[in-house]
Amino acid sequence: MTGEGGPAELDELTALCALTDLAAAYGPRYHMLPGEPPPAEAATGAWLPADRLLSADSAELERLLSAEWQGSGHRTGHAAALTLIAVYAGRVTAAAMLDWALDGRVWDVRPWNVLVRPGGHGIAGVRLRTPRLLAAPAADPAGTLSALHEAVLDSHLLPLATALRGATRAGMRQLHGGVAHGCATALSAAAARPPRELARRWAEFVGPRPELA
Repeated sequence: MTGEGGPAELDELTALCALTDLAAAYGPRYHMLPGEPPPAEAATGAWLPADRLLSADSAELERLLSAEWQGSGHRTGHAAALTLIAVYAGRVTAAAMLDWALDGRVWDVRPWNVLVRPGGHGIAGVRLRTPRLLAAPAADPAGTLSALHEAVLDSHLLPLATALRGATRAGMRQLHGGVAHGCATALSAAAARPPRELARRWAEFVGPRPELA
């Protein structure tokens, strides 16, 4: 632990088992790997630090956007940006969304702790540099939601939307719609829960964020 009530770091084996179980039960979009990539893999430059994607003029964002543009066959950067933000939100931060809905756990998917590997269309891989939970099931519900908003929205998806706006001039309202779409997609695997409960969890998530509602 980093202090009482602070993030709980997990050893890589424990994290790998938890993340593998989540992906095995609910699908590959929730798959993440703990730790840095092996040196040989890291040397290829296949993995992009997520915090380097948050600047409109970064080479990393241009590379990720170009991969989506080419892979999806879009004719404009604007269209590629709208697809990218929805796909990204439905993949990179998905495990944090789902585990929050299922068990009240929030994985640390803040951008400086995340590596992403571009695919031909979408995201081919996600890694947590340091596997840890920002909130555990026993945490205060209000604090858990705050941790989720910080990890998924405030530090990650919303700044990425702003960067894509600057890079492509895509509309911010449309980009926010892509964020909402991706987050809702990530939450939908919890549909084994009663629909009323799932609707309550979604309303809880977007309530303080009217731009996503």
